[in-house]
Amino acid sequence: MWDLPEPFVIELTVEDDDIDSYGHTNNAVYLKWLDQLAWAHSDAVGAGPDVHEELRRGMAMHQTELQYIAPALRGDRLLIGDWIVFSSGRVRAQRRFQIVRPADGTTLLRALGLYVCIDIDAGKPARMPASYRECYVVLPAVKKALESETWPFSISPSPLSL
Repeated sequence: MWDLPEPFVIELTVEDDDIDSYGHTNNAVYLKWLDQLAWAHSDAVGAGPDVHEELRRGMAMHQTELQYIAPALRGDRLLIGDWIVFSSGRVRAQRRFQIVRPADGTTLLRALGLYVCIDIDAGKPARMPASYRECYVVLPAVKKALESETWPFSISPSPLSL
C-alpha cells in the first residue's frame, strides 16, 4: 500500500472539524496533518522541539507540492506516512508524504515538501548541525526504491543551491 519502503507512520481519524462545506476534508487540513507527521517523525529521530530550542536551529517548510487523489470523509481512519528522500547535509532536505485509507487501501494524497534549515533567532537559512545530518538521512531501502522510480512531482528531487 505504500509507495516506498519503511515509512514513518501516524494514524488519525477524520473529525467533524476537518470537514468543509463540500462534505469532505478541507485541503488546509491535509497540510496540517503533514506538518503534524513531520514533527512526530523529527521527534522520533532525535530532532524534536527540545533539540531545536537547544541548538536554535529548525527545519522550516520552504515549498510543498500536494496531489489530491481521493477525498477523506468524516470518520475515515487514515494512515499518514513519510520518508526523507533527500538531504544535502548542509541546508536542505526533502520529505515525501502519503495518506492512505486502510479500509480500502486507497491513497488519498501524495506530497513532497522541501525543508530548509534555519537559524531560529535570525529567521534565515543556516547550515544543519551535525545532529541534524544524522537525523535527516535517506534510509538505504528508500534510496534503492527511489533509483528505479519515475519522479512524480514537479519540485526537483535534488534542490538547487541554498
